Amino acid sequence: MKLRRKWTRVRKAPQAPQVTEMDEVPRPDWDSFETILSNFMENPEEAGFIFSIMIQVDPDSVVLKIANSLGTVHNTDQSREFNVALLTRLLTNQDLGTNWNNLSVSSQSTLKCVLLDRIMLEESKAIITRLCDIVSDLAVSLLPDNNWPELLPFLHKCLTDSTSNSCSRLSAFLLYAQLADKTGETVVGCVKDLHSLFLNTLNNDDTLNDLDVRITATMAVIRFIQCVSSLNEKAQFQDLLPGMMRTLTDVLSNNDLEDAAVNVLNLFIELARNEPKFLRRQLVVIVGTMFEIAENKSLEEEIRHLAVEFMLTLVEAKEKVPGMMKKVPLFTNTCFAILLNLTLDIKDEPRFHTAEPVWNNDEPSWHCTEKQHEVSGATKSCSFGLNCLKRLSIALGGKTVTPIAMEQLPSYLVAPEWEKRHAALLAIAQISEGSSKVQICHISVFVMITLG
Repeated sequence: MKLRRKWTRVRKAPQAPQVTEMDEVPRPDWDSFETILSNFMENPEEAGFIFSIMIQVDPDSVVLKIANSLGTVHNTDQSREFNVALLTRLLTNQDLGTNWNNLSVSSQSTLKCVLLDRIMLEESKAIITRLCDIVSDLAVSLLPDNNWPELLPFLHKCLTDSTSNSCSRLSAFLLYAQLADKTGETVVGCVKDLHSLFLNTLNNDDTLNDLDVRITATMAVIRFIQCVSSLNEKAQFQDLLPGMMRTLTDVLSNNDLEDAAVNVLNLFIELARNEPKFLRRQLVVIVGTMFEIAENKSLEEEIRHLAVEFMLTLVEAKEKVPGMMKKVPLFTNTCFAILLNLTLDIKDEPRFHTAEPVWNNDEPSWHCTEKQHEVSGATKSCSFGLNCLKRLSIALGGKTVTPIAMEQLPSYLVAPEWEKRHAALLAIAQISEGSSKVQICHISVFVMITLG
């Protein structure tokens, strides 16, 4: 999962008329280039026409001037965000002379230097993200043929130089993560050198307050784990897991970092989906932390749901790690109880007190899915819990889930709260999709309890 970011809409510049030998060639005023850029957002038609002429006359100069404008002190962050978004468009649009492949070798070399300089100095996280996107996209085609030999040494310097600030370290980790994702084979050789840097960043007391840097380092570690091929190579990252989990808990302890918490949890879900074996050695601790998050009602609903999603992702990875989750003490009991508790989040529905059906579908069925058979009054949390109960039952099978249901559901069926009785009946329907053959042997017990 990728970090959330705010995208800047770039207005498409009006197409200037193609200049022929018979036409009088307009002479753009290059000295007023920055003024034209600043007017682009306010008067896109007029500024865009002049801008298009400039692209026709000298596309290399246009690209370099925009790149250099990112370091202009008097430009606001908003205007610089616009400029970096415009630079991205110019470099990637195949129909423009400003496309990377159409630039001269000299301009390409200059632009690479400008981009790295800006990454070293930039403090706006939004612009850092955009710059890293540009660099990583270019690196995909340049690194395999060693056409950007300065890039990897530059990133290493950002992490080791005593003069580097947190923004340059964040940029370096972000670029390592992107390169591992987009062109893993070109950065695999950096793993040994990076390991100590990852370890120090995630565990060093001096960096504990740099949560953004630690989050980005966590992302880079997860991407590297996925891009190395052998189990031995993956195993060398094991000692980084405690620091990664510490980063997660530190983010959760800050109420102002909800988006960051979502990002980190999505990274762990990505790891669980693609590399579940990597988590085996420290599984009990990791699952215990996720249970605590899922049960913590002071956290936002989305965060609690993502912790549940992490566990369900591991349960469903049975082909890669058969039986792994069943070995975690009381995993199924605890997970079932958490999911059952989610289904209690339901609003009273007037039709509950009549003989009318409460399903938002004309087809009579007790099987509730997210779209076809939505339960009236069910909140997002309730629907999520019901869907996860079905997934848990299908993944673990009836022989594992049904005994747990027999332990936990009877108390719900006889509870004075209608929400619990309602939740129990829905749970019976949901888990039947994965355990019908086993459940049929016990259905009479549920019926007798329900009918009193």
